[in-house]
Amino acid sequence: MSELARLAGIGPQREKALKASGLITLRDLVYHLPRRYIDRTRITPIASLDEGAEAFFAGRIERVEEPRGRLVVRVSDETGEIDLVFFRGQSYLKPRFKPGVRLAVAGTVSFFRSLQIAHPEWEELGEEEEPSGGILPVYPQTEAMADARLEHRLLQKLVLEVLDGYAFSDALTGEERTLLGLRPEKDALRSVHAPSSLAEADMGRHEVKIRELWPLCLAGEKAKRDRQGRGKIFPPRPEAEAAVRAALGFALTRGQEAVLNQIASNLEKKAQFSGLLQGDVGSGKTAVALLAAVRVSAADSQVALLCPTEILAEQHHRHAPAMGKAGMQTALLTSSTLTEERAGILAGLKSGRIGMIVGTHSLLSPEIIFQDLRFIIVDEQHRFGVEQRATMTAKGVEPHVLFLSATPIPRTLAQSWYGDMELVTLDEKPPGRLPVKTRLVLTEKEADMLAFLRMETESGNQVYWVVPRIDANPVAGDDGVESVFRGLRILVS
Repeated sequence: MSELARLAGIGPQREKALKASGLITLRDLVYHLPRRYIDRTRITPIASLDEGAEAFFAGRIERVEEPRGRLVVRVSDETGEIDLVFFRGQSYLKPRFKPGVRLAVAGTVSFFRSLQIAHPEWEELGEEEEPSGGILPVYPQTEAMADARLEHRLLQKLVLEVLDGYAFSDALTGEERTLLGLRPEKDALRSVHAPSSLAEADMGRHEVKIRELWPLCLAGEKAKRDRQGRGKIFPPRPEAEAAVRAALGFALTRGQEAVLNQIASNLEKKAQFSGLLQGDVGSGKTAVALLAAVRVSAADSQVALLCPTEILAEQHHRHAPAMGKAGMQTALLTSSTLTEERAGILAGLKSGRIGMIVGTHSLLSPEIIFQDLRFIIVDEQHRFGVEQRATMTAKGVEPHVLFLSATPIPRTLAQSWYGDMELVTLDEKPPGRLPVKTRLVLTEKEADMLAFLRMETESGNQVYWVVPRIDANPVAGDDGVESVFRGLRILVS
């Protein structure tokens, strides 16, 4: 007999539905957490209900109907009336609803022609009985669970049966719980599944989330410790760096100088650096990364700049002349690189003649062998998978790694997800950058907008026009790429 089959009320059909929903063990069940709660401590008159509200009220059944394959139960109180709508289980439910019977009802109010509640939680009340109840958990439900009538109350009952009657080990030691300020696992789960208040539910969910994040924190800390005492030290190379700065043709902002110093200080330590450089598009992340790379190449070690697209790789490789001022030989390797040129690049990387390689996924090929790869820069890191980044890192000799990202990452998420990296934030843009302005143009103003765009193109500026579809969709009223292009070409010709 399976673990779930030992629970009261779980027969073959319900066990099958739970397993089809990914709930196979008792631990799976207790970690099937509510997605929201209905506060049954506050009764709301029907006339006060609005769309989207979590409702709890007492009402009397006025009538029961079955229009178009659904069961509609009209209930009322002294202030108004509302429909309870059921799309499943009509044959089971209809005999239980009789006009004149009083119900306690809980659910989310929606609107379709009038206010209604679809598949509410409900129970029959006596004639003089007042509705009562605490906080009702609302669980995620699959279609299989709904068909097996695994309702929210039953799921809560099953979870509490497990928490009361079965023992399973707490993943955290008592010392860890004390350090994190957590209660035993069962107590936290009870607060989630059977809270006495919404505040208690929030506290329980907070504790569960800390438990989920704790292994990630430990893994991140272990990764940091494993990098201690590893990696090559790269001291400053003032002459080489000055030559590249002069060739770049612009001065770094204070923000760029600050993050460059932060990265450079890590390259001077006897520990592998792993950093995430955040900054908006156009903030100058690439210039910072290249200047950090100068000291690596000047020490006769190699640098790899991994890019997700050929266009981006070619754009970065345009800095090759500037890097050359420091004596760094730079090469570009993509899928478009000709065979003969590719062979020369591979030989140069293996011999160490090429100090810096800029490339796309081509750099991940097994035939790419470096003599002494010590610094890896990954641009738009979110576009590379974990295995791809690991493959690139494995080509180096205890390499320092710098990830670049223009995707805003909230600090708390960054610290948890990238906990084994040092967070480096570039929050200043180079001078002269104009602020981004967003405008919503109504259809009646389209001619004015097109005139403005034509003026911009005639002034030498560029316009990007994003089309939602490749092919036209007459039903949706969307034009395709070709028709939009033809219209714009007439405009600017």
